[in-house]
Amino acid sequence: MSVSFEMFIAAVTCFFSFGIQSLFYLVYRLKRSALIKKEKTVFDYLSGVIGDGVLVPSTNIFAVQTLQYTGADLLNMQAWLLALPIGFAITFSSHYYQQKSQLTNWTMPKIGRWNTLGFYHAFFMFWETTFLGYSLISQIEFSLHHGLRSFIYSPIKFGLLALTLFLLTFFIDYWKSVFKEFAADVFRSILGFEVDEAKIQDN
Repeated sequence: MSVSFEMFIAAVTCFFSFGIQSLFYLVYRLKRSALIKKEKTVFDYLSGVIGDGVLVPSTNIFAVQTLQYTGADLLNMQAWLLALPIGFAITFSSHYYQQKSQLTNWTMPKIGRWNTLGFYHAFFMFWETTFLGYSLISQIEFSLHHGLRSFIYSPIKFGLLALTLFLLTFFIDYWKSVFKEFAADVFRSILGFEVDEAKIQDN
């Protein structure tokens, strides 16, 4: 893969992941919308700025490199039929848990109700996670035919690293609102005693 093609992939991904949201933010600013004053925007999330702006484009570069490495057929319908449920499950569970946790932001200013940007964000997340799922499935199929050692030489390992870093930014963003309480629930259910959430230190 040439450097120019890699930059093209990164630029296109960045535009659709971070750029569109930035344009929405600019429009809201010009309209002096109360929404961005009341609710968190993409610029309030580490997973928005670093995740959508850097890590998601990087992940896509390595995903495309993986497809080239495995010689995957982009019209492999069997792989797509396996990848589509992955994209749907991740997108649905993410937005469902946002609603269940009663979390609002500028894409869902009212619990359970997306605005235009919210529908776009869900649409992008679905196809992004489906594409990544397709790349992973292609690598698994390739490794089954050429041995597990082929995984070691595959660019997918760098993609998984970038994806892990993205999940880390997501964890940091939602530590106080979601994961801190979740950690306390885990201690209560597994260890069988109450945990004072105030003693779980913020990072």
